[in-house]
Amino acid sequence: MRSAEIFYTHNLTAIHEPAAAANGAKTEFAKVLNAKTDSASNPMVTAEAKPLGAQAVLLHPASAAKPATVSVPGAAAAYQKQTKPASPAETSPDAMSGWQKYKEDQLLRHPGSDHFQQQTDGTTVKVKPAEGFWDRIKKDLSDAELNFKNFFADMFSGAKISYRDENNQIKTTQRRGVLGAVGDFFKDLGSALSFGAWRPDGEPKPEGLLQTAKFVVTKVGEAVLGDMINGVAKGVVHMGKDLVLAGWNLLEVVPDATIGNFEAGRKATTAVFDNGQVVLDYVTDVLPAGDAWTRVHTSDLKNLKLPVQNNLQKAERTPEDKSWQHVRNTPFRKTIETIGAFFFDLVSLNFFTRTLPFGRSRNGPQ
Repeated sequence: MRSAEIFYTHNLTAIHEPAAAANGAKTEFAKVLNAKTDSASNPMVTAEAKPLGAQAVLLHPASAAKPATVSVPGAAAAYQKQTKPASPAETSPDAMSGWQKYKEDQLLRHPGSDHFQQQTDGTTVKVKPAEGFWDRIKKDLSDAELNFKNFFADMFSGAKISYRDENNQIKTTQRRGVLGAVGDFFKDLGSALSFGAWRPDGEPKPEGLLQTAKFVVTKVGEAVLGDMINGVAKGVVHMGKDLVLAGWNLLEVVPDATIGNFEAGRKATTAVFDNGQVVLDYVTDVLPAGDAWTRVHTSDLKNLKLPVQNNLQKAERTPEDKSWQHVRNTPFRKTIETIGAFFFDLVSLNFFTRTLPFGRSRNGPQ
């Protein structure tokens, strides 16, 4: 038959192509829209391209082409095989409230949340809360161990923390540890005392009296404010936070081993301990020399902005500034951090006025 047609079905689509007239010619299949794999990898494809000959399926020109019958269980199995397991849904930042952004930022910084898991390489991924008994217990113990490790890391070079970048991707960075800040202090102080002759940070050598004086003042400021207060003191706060959160993780073992065997109990435990971790993180952040306290009290002399004013006028994203580059500085964060920092300022002022000699009342106890 000269005017025969070859019938081929792919994903419930029937396609007709004229047979080649010459002997040994091969069938030519039409491209199927949305086909992602070839017949070797797609279980939905059962036909193979073969030369025309005795094995060709010949249809009478007058006969109407009918779609091939596909097994529903077979199609479902093929679909499940090609579909990857769904990961926890990501919420668009535009749809998140200030509280939701703040909570996620805080939970990303330290191990402990049931919704995030720190990997062996220090990176953090979003996960679904564990449901199995041993899975929950192992998660709690693992988080406690990681926070204990962070304690020693913050004592030396600094622990790794995670954050959301401008593209809403989870990234990892390393903060400065106590001994790392001490080393930076001596480097900056040495640069100042040598009047710029020794410059381990690689700055250009100051020329002339004015540049040298400016270099010395800058390096002394970096040594005192940047290294001792914003480095050593903050590192000590981080170490204390690591120990507190490690204890919090261990405490979570109790409800996970008891009421965690029920769905309602698991949800309640996750809510209480995730929110509790955020509260503990907040309190340690607004302590003097904490991350939030530093943001509130940092000024911008270049743009003539005073402490508090500088923080309140910052955009939500300030990746070029070390104190703000790993947080989303929403109005909600600005408000609660300013209130908390002022509260501890008053507590500190009251403490020092009562304990220092110049603050004692003359009529008080001697």
